[in-house]
Amino acid sequence: MADLKQWVEDELHSILGMSDNLLTEFIVNLAKKSPSVSDLIVDIQKSADIQRTPGLDKFAAELYGKMPRKRTAAVNSKEIQLKSAKEVERKNKSYQFIPEPKVKAPKKEIPQKEVSESEERNCCCS
Repeated sequence: MADLKQWVEDELHSILGMSDNLLTEFIVNLAKKSPSVSDLIVDIQKSADIQRTPGLDKFAAELYGKMPRKRTAAVNSKEIQLKSAKEVERKNKSYQFIPEPKVKAPKKEIPQKEVSESEERNCCCS
């Protein structure tokens, strides 16, 4: 972090013609809290009363790139979802089909209608 503060002091000296320890720490803290480079530039302009120049834009972009960032909750939740999806997929691959049991169903007997002799005689099949 000391190297970063020294770099910021050097850059501020080249942009503003001066550097100050409090201003350096202030700008480093702005960079930590800024969600984007454009927000950092606006914050520096408003808070430190520095006019926007190409040098300031370049400085802000480099400073923003040098800042360690915490991972956002959205990224973490996506990683959690991906991890759980992979776990489910792994479990699914371990499952196998259960073979159908080879049980013979008992045959159902159909009761036959008793045919009387008179009905048998009337049959045209004989």
